[in-house]
Amino acid sequence: MKALNRRLTPVAILGITLVALLFGVSPANALAPKIALQHASSSLLLTSETTTNYAQPDEPLVCQDLLAVCDITLDFSASIPLGLSMTSGGVLHWASGEWFQTRPFTLTLDDSTAFAPGQVVNITATAVSNSEYYSGYVVTLPVTVGTLEPPSAGPTTGPLAGSGALPDTGLSVSLTVTIALIICSVGLSAIVATQRSRRRDTRQRRS
Repeated sequence: MKALNRRLTPVAILGITLVALLFGVSPANALAPKIALQHASSSLLLTSETTTNYAQPDEPLVCQDLLAVCDITLDFSASIPLGLSMTSGGVLHWASGEWFQTRPFTLTLDDSTAFAPGQVVNITATAVSNSEYYSGYVVTLPVTVGTLEPPSAGPTTGPLAGSGALPDTGLSVSLTVTIALIICSVGLSAIVATQRSRRRDTRQRRS
């Protein structure tokens, strides 16, 4: 192990770290939502318009009390304002063996006049569960409601509002692999150079 540590020069360590970051091994993964929504936000602009979203837990349900009911309940009903409605009464539920399943829910704008143009309301629910991992976890969905001002005429250069399309800001797979290989090559070259330097030093000392 000591020999391995001597061979890992700062450049090599930097290369390994960057490769790990490129392939998703980073502290940011620890910030993933415990209960994820397929769409981070929704938009309802016209009366009777609907939008469907999906929720899913990210880990198996584990409860320390083996006699307790091990499930999850999300109740959005208290945060849903007048003029807006949600299927299933605003309640989503997962039994112990259903944590990997998605739960669809549909929001409907019943009365657009109840909101100011482009008003954003936050639909929230706090998880109720005997699982310490999920208990108290808050899920928030921002919803834009009401009639927006009509957009000015002109060419559309980006994704349509409310379409869910996002610009591609990530590196392509091929470019990512290429960068990773370059970093690995630099790290290996540094290791070889260090070994050669140490051998020369050893020979000089012996002579």
